[in-house]
Amino acid sequence: MLKWSFQFYLTHLWIIAAICLFASVGRAIQMGAIGEISSGWYTTLEVIVALSRLTLLVAVIGKGKILQGFRKIRNVFRSTKEEREDGWRTIVDRLKAYWLMILWNCLLFGLLAFLINFLIGYLASMPEVLGLLKDNNILHENATQTPMVFFLKNLTVIPFTLIFEYSIFLFLINRMCIQKK
Repeated sequence: MLKWSFQFYLTHLWIIAAICLFASVGRAIQMGAIGEISSGWYTTLEVIVALSRLTLLVAVIGKGKILQGFRKIRNVFRSTKEEREDGWRTIVDRLKAYWLMILWNCLLFGLLAFLINFLIGYLASMPEVLGLLKDNNILHENATQTPMVFFLKNLTVIPFTLIFEYSIFLFLINRMCIQKK
């Protein structure tokens, strides 16, 4: 699951980055990247961030294609009661059979997410980086490291988390094969 998530992230990096750029910029502005903003702008940016995340989810479901993702979601709502019941049985059976592998993947993912978050925090805490961004008018002169942290997390950890969660779902519904070693 973790390997699939990496491959998906790298294969679809451009579409992921394009979609997540809206959320990244929106969050950075909300956190003071350009100074104080009105509550109306804050709310507008919150809607943009939410729409960006929903679009990312649809793109991930569609394997990088937004329209294909919408079609897959639509098909879920068109499934029969028997298909839904079969799906739940498959999920329960795979959880019982592969719980240790799923747990191991989740632990590795958690470690990776912790490491990425740590590196983002470390980078953002470097006075040289913050000074460089302010000197080049990328950040407002009164900005803290927070906008940079939120910008970077919205481009890396947040989309990767969504992709990883989807990989677990795919595995549980038996749409992702595992290779026996």
